[in-house]
Amino acid sequence: MRIFPGGLPRARELLRTHFGHAALRVHQIKVLGSLLSGRSVLAVLPTGAGKSLCYQLPGLMAEGLTLVISPLVALMQDQVAALRRRGVRAAYVNSLLSADDRRAVLEAVCAGQVRLLYCAPERLEALVPRLRASGASRVSVRMQTFVFGTPIAPVSALTNGNISPNASVSAPIEFLAPRGR
Repeated sequence: MRIFPGGLPRARELLRTHFGHAALRVHQIKVLGSLLSGRSVLAVLPTGAGKSLCYQLPGLMAEGLTLVISPLVALMQDQVAALRRRGVRAAYVNSLLSADDRRAVLEAVCAGQVRLLYCAPERLEALVPRLRASGASRVSVRMQTFVFGTPIAPVSALTNGNISPNASVSAPIEFLAPRGR
């Protein structure tokens, strides 16, 4: 089974249908080409270069849930709102949600109603066991990180090394996050 069926042609189709763009940028093609072929990718791109599409498109191509770890709550909310306007089943879990709202999001995730779930790093440790208990068969993890002179550590440090034995991580990328988050 291919993790990202359809490769770059499918990514281009999703780019047109969900995002309204006619073409990918050259640096996006380089990132997506490697990622879609199963290679690890660490992409460092400037603001406005279209980094988000580099994990949103594979998230739409993979089966199951894609978990996007984002430390910026406002950006997370903006991206989820924009994705929903485009017909993408997206949601977020962060400290601004009430317990009832978090529960509703997790119920939607468990029911298979969410494709892209954005999660603040501080929610990751509590979220992973819930995803495992829900029987999620595939969870792809994408890291949206911003490092400003801060030491970095692998995302496994955020989850005590336990993403989920019942879930597979597509495109085995070494995800990075600010240390201490």
